[in-house]
Amino acid sequence: MPLRLLSIFLLVFLLGGCALCPKQPQFTAWMTYKEMDAYLAPLEKKGEDGKNFWDNRHWINAVEGRWEKGVPQFRVKIGDAPKSGRYWWYWWFNQDQESFNKKIHDLSDKGFTLVQHNSFAWPDGTLRYSGVWQKIEKP
Repeated sequence: MPLRLLSIFLLVFLLGGCALCPKQPQFTAWMTYKEMDAYLAPLEKKGEDGKNFWDNRHWINAVEGRWEKGVPQFRVKIGDAPKSGRYWWYWWFNQDQESFNKKIHDLSDKGFTLVQHNSFAWPDGTLRYSGVWQKIEKP
């Protein structure tokens, strides 16, 4: 009987995840430009403490784009920024290749690391690029 209980526990753990494991950031739903603006707007608003959502140690970890149902759509993954030290981050989405390459060079010259990138094709075959850059200064 104990072996059976252990087997059930392992199966539940593997299928359902671990309640004690750190929560990993998830992507938002896919959004149009207008929906993305509406999603991000409340996160930009300053509270009574003069800080917005991003000021309270959050940042974007990933951004992806796709062409779906005749329109470009995007989604982001938001996570916790480092708990100590200074941090910076930039994200751009739906860039042409020339703009994306310029961002890579400009930001790497300033000490930023490209931590995630994505590309997708428009109907005319041109590729569009998205990326997230981060920089952490240890205390």
